[in-house]
Amino acid sequence: MKSKAMLLVALLIITGRAGSAQTGSPRYDLDLAGGDSTTQVEPGKAFSYRLVNRVPTRTYTTSWKVEAAELPVLELPGKAETAAAAAATPCSARVDKLTADLQATKTEGDVRDKIAASKPFGPDCQKELQDVVDSLTVGPEQAVTLQQNQVGTLTVTRDLQGDEKTAKTWTFKFTTPPIGAWVMHYGFSFLGNRDRAFFAATQGDKFVITRKANRTSLQYLPTFAFTFVPECVQRRGWGPAFTAGIGTDLSNVAAFIGGSLIIGQNVNIYVGLAGTKQQRLTGKYHEGDVVKDNLTEDQLNEKVYVPTVLFGVGFRFTSNPFSSGNNSSSQAGKGKASGQ
Repeated sequence: MKSKAMLLVALLIITGRAGSAQTGSPRYDLDLAGGDSTTQVEPGKAFSYRLVNRVPTRTYTTSWKVEAAELPVLELPGKAETAAAAAATPCSARVDKLTADLQATKTEGDVRDKIAASKPFGPDCQKELQDVVDSLTVGPEQAVTLQQNQVGTLTVTRDLQGDEKTAKTWTFKFTTPPIGAWVMHYGFSFLGNRDRAFFAATQGDKFVITRKANRTSLQYLPTFAFTFVPECVQRRGWGPAFTAGIGTDLSNVAAFIGGSLIIGQNVNIYVGLAGTKQQRLTGKYHEGDVVKDNLTEDQLNEKVYVPTVLFGVGFRFTSNPFSSGNNSSSQAGKGKASGQ
């Protein structure tokens, strides 16, 4: 009865292998002897996993959770038999010994060590010994597909067998690349000077509200730009992205949204629509009005927000280049101390 059960398990494993070979999907062996691990997989592509180095006399339960985001250890070399010594021992005796050794294990580490100690399997007994390992210590293959920016968490729990001290839990995480990242750039924005300033021009004993000549057609503002860089642009090294930001020179503040060209994530060339303060004639006056008093420009003009096209360039630095020298050096010191 026991041999029939082992044969059935072996057939299921072989069938699972054939299925994986046909679909071409990757398979991951989760090593219970190695502890927790995190593996990055390709989004949208099916993969499968198996639990390996299971204690044959223990029962394991699994639970699977997929959420939006946010390696098995190396095996130590065992005291393996030499190829000559392995060839001198009959295959059936080696199969029986490995089976008995695995059945007597108490921990996943013991399973790993027993398998390592039985190697090299040798060409004369390779299939038979591998079948013993697969049937006794490898769990069934499970297929999973994760989408981009997801984290799949597999929790494996070993049965108590009446002793809570022998219980153990493993956590295996599978992650896919994020859809992108927010990056901050410091730079300068340039926008058209749309000021319409007025003054009271003398005309005899009266004054005429007259528009001042605009000598400057362009103004600039130090700018903080926040850009969402898609994952495909990060991989390629350049490409389009969405940008929003704030520019200010303490006397004027402009908020803008637009598109940008990202080059290596460190350079940002952008263009967008901004709302910025520009001078306009106070509402109670009109150009050409004649007044008796010599009104000052502050009495005639007011600043209002008007839309305007803006373009600029930004650079990614480790600290704010617009801050004072003392603050910059202080922040740089903190960055070095934290290991950046």
